[in-house]
Amino acid sequence: DPPPPDPPPPPNPPPPAPPDPPPPPVPPPAPPDPPPPPSPPGPPPPVPPDPPDPPPAPPMPPPAPPDPPAPPPAPPPLEDVIELSARNGVFGGSPGAARDAFEPFSLGIRGGTVTLERGAVLGGRAVPLLATGEEAPQPVRGVQEQALALPDAADAGRWSVAVEGLLPGVCAQLALRGGAANMIALSPVAAALAEVSERGYAEQWAWAALDGGGALNCLGLSVLLTALLRRAGVGACVMRNGRHAFVVALGRQGEFIQIDATQGIAPPPPAPPDPPAPPPAPPPAPPPAPPPDPPPAPPPAPPPAPPPAPPPAPPPAPPPAPSPRRSRKTVTLDTLVGSILNAMGVSIHERRRVAALFQRALAEGPAVLSEAGLGGGGPLLAPGQSLLRLHERVAEVRSEPAPICAVCREPPQPGSACILCCCYGVMCVACLDRCPTCPLCRCRRCSAALVPPLDAPPPPPIPSPLLAGLLERLRHAATVSRTYSCVFVPFAHALLQDGEMAAEAAAWAAHDPAWAALLGRYREFFEASPLLAPLLQPNAVRDTNLAAQPGWPYIEPAPEQEDPALRGRQDEPWPLQSPGRGFTQEGLLSQSPRLFQELQFMVRRWEQALPPPPPPPPPDPTPVTPPRRPTPDAPPPAP
Repeated sequence: DPPPPDPPPPPNPPPPAPPDPPPPPVPPPAPPDPPPPPSPPGPPPPVPPDPPDPPPAPPMPPPAPPDPPAPPPAPPPLEDVIELSARNGVFGGSPGAARDAFEPFSLGIRGGTVTLERGAVLGGRAVPLLATGEEAPQPVRGVQEQALALPDAADAGRWSVAVEGLLPGVCAQLALRGGAANMIALSPVAAALAEVSERGYAEQWAWAALDGGGALNCLGLSVLLTALLRRAGVGACVMRNGRHAFVVALGRQGEFIQIDATQGIAPPPPAPPDPPAPPPAPPPAPPPAPPPDPPPAPPPAPPPAPPPAPPPAPPPAPPPAPSPRRSRKTVTLDTLVGSILNAMGVSIHERRRVAALFQRALAEGPAVLSEAGLGGGGPLLAPGQSLLRLHERVAEVRSEPAPICAVCREPPQPGSACILCCCYGVMCVACLDRCPTCPLCRCRRCSAALVPPLDAPPPPPIPSPLLAGLLERLRHAATVSRTYSCVFVPFAHALLQDGEMAAEAAAWAAHDPAWAALLGRYREFFEASPLLAPLLQPNAVRDTNLAAQPGWPYIEPAPEQEDPALRGRQDEPWPLQSPGRGFTQEGLLSQSPRLFQELQFMVRRWEQALPPPPPPPPPDPTPVTPPRRPTPDAPPPAP
């Protein structure tokens, strides 16, 4: 192949471009414009006058008082009829608001249902409403049977069937309380009061608690007491205001007696206090320093003579007898005697006198009760018979061989024998705590009186300094002066109730309960006498005695020549006043010769009980001067 042709030659380059022409010159800046000439000053603008002050604003009216709060809505009225039965479930627990008044509700029993209907009539009179806050019911435990109306046999017969069908268990318990086998037989009215007073209180209660002896609230206890009183023949109804309820019963004089059935059981005894915490242990003592080196021992002394043989040791003392065990179910004999007298309607003054006589009978024998009129007829026949049985039972427990316990069939240890309050049975304290009911008569309240042993009499009370001084004055009157102003003057001031010598009267009243009982009978005698009643007015005796001679509050004794016994008329009183002395001790206190004789017997009994006076201290021995030895020049002694 032929070789390739040569490439063509490059074209000629273009001619170079001519250079850029120079920029035109910048013209100089123009001179600045001259400033304008100043303008001539103009007149000042006119100042507008100040506007006038606006008139003062009127005062703001006082704020309107706030609207009074709306009064609380009045509680709804009480229901006309209230029904209590087993189908209602639990009662109480949500009391409503109290109404303005207590309204009476009459009791009705139809089958197994209790109804309370508004309105009640007792003794032919309608029971009125009672404003809330003005009620004054007395506790059921303090109601006396004599204050209530006499039982109506016809009314009792109509209610017996209905109440016994509703409360068979309670009626059986009432039959035991009033049965002839019971040592303390109660009347139907007293048994009803005792049954309700032993019930407990609970805000909520079930229907079974009504007949089962359980706790009830105020409405349940009021229904129970009303039913039992109607069964005994005493008119009664329930008063309630929506929050509380009590019973109104017909009184002996036709009045209405308010009874609070919830105030029957005393509060339980307080729990024993916790034992104090032991004190913290002291810090350990530092170790003792090592003793210094002992001094050199002295030379040994000769051996001492052997000591004489010691006397033979006395025989060991017998171990102390254990203290009698106590229980929450045990009471003292005084408490049992008081409950017997209270259940039989004995007044408080007679109750104290009879209780003191029973204590004397325990030490001196039952003849004390017979001499005091408790064993014969009269109003104290039933209490006297019960106390005589109780005294016989105490003597049996303290005799040998002692009766055995009704449960463990073993004789009780000394100091642990109890007499049951319901049937006078004998038990030991250990078995009493294990029995929820009485093992003999099945009484639900199993309590007993602890019989103290004869070898451990209670320590005699220590008299107060004032009483000790009065007893010393009585000892001086019994042996020296034969005037009893230390007793008669405080007794006369206590009778007049003028406030004089109140401390001495209180000391004598604490020394013997017979003081208060006798003082009450004196007061009743003076109030019933038209001649003596004006002396009870304030300052009546004081003004007369101060006009006769100074020395009040001391009352002078009567002159001995005025004693009616000097004329053979022991049954007549002393003159009420004596010339120059005013009212005298014997003149005031002998207006009832029988009461004055009782006062003198009481003082003589105090004299006999006084301890013998301490023996006088022996006289100081006079030193015996030895006879002088005669000197040779002395004359011979006279013949």
